[in-house]
Amino acid sequence: MHSHLPKKIIKSAKFKCKGGVKINVDNRLKRKFVIVVFPAHDNLRAFPGGVLQHSKSLHMDKQLIRNAYKLYWLENGKAPVSVFSLCKQLDISESAFYEDYSSLEAIEKDVWLSVFQATLDQLVQDEIYQQYSSQEKLLAFYFLWVQKLKDDRSYFLLQREKFRLPDLYRNKLETFKQAFYSYIRELVKEGYTSNEIKERKYISDQYVHGFWVQALFVLKYWLNDSSANFEMTDAAIEKAVNLSFQLIKSNTLDSLLDFGKFIFTRK
Repeated sequence: MHSHLPKKIIKSAKFKCKGGVKINVDNRLKRKFVIVVFPAHDNLRAFPGGVLQHSKSLHMDKQLIRNAYKLYWLENGKAPVSVFSLCKQLDISESAFYEDYSSLEAIEKDVWLSVFQATLDQLVQDEIYQQYSSQEKLLAFYFLWVQKLKDDRSYFLLQREKFRLPDLYRNKLETFKQAFYSYIRELVKEGYTSNEIKERKYISDQYVHGFWVQALFVLKYWLNDSSANFEMTDAAIEKAVNLSFQLIKSNTLDSLLDFGKFIFTRK
């Protein structure tokens, strides 16, 4: 398996950076255009449909709220003190905000989930990805995932400084974790069919937990990576995925389990 193959999928995921929030008013139409240019993207993010009437009371686009939240973090080094302060920045009412999110923490969780979902959405639309083995699919996922995380790296680095990974694991990554588990369960099922993964009584159900630990390892490694173009992260991903599939496919894991049982029974 060559790591450059999955990377063919991620060429279109690169963006340049700009930043700013604009509230434009068309006096002739008495309507507002609410536009967010988030630092990770060079394209404008606006409400679907273009022109909005009375934005203070209109249903907001979730991506617009997420982008404004991330921008607040980048400009202030901390989260908004309240829903009110974020709504003031967006020039909307709190009731409009609550149509999409129940709290500021819900936005943080959705930021992580949205990166995962964007990654998966792009992968499943790629015909080459559909032909990959389970191992290749996981490699492709990690390569594209860190590419998309890179779009908002400054935000995630701030998150790392404020909240260490154990806290992120318990709180911020909760919804992402659930979605990741569902994705991995499907990969494992495919692995059984292709004989990439050996099904083991009492053990197979725990594979998802192991891959989640692997995902956290990739995330932490990438956050700490200072190599050019994050080449060390790419290498770490390939080695981690190759090792995990070697363990769950061959008799290596069975030997380790037998050894563990032996040590345990000798105590």
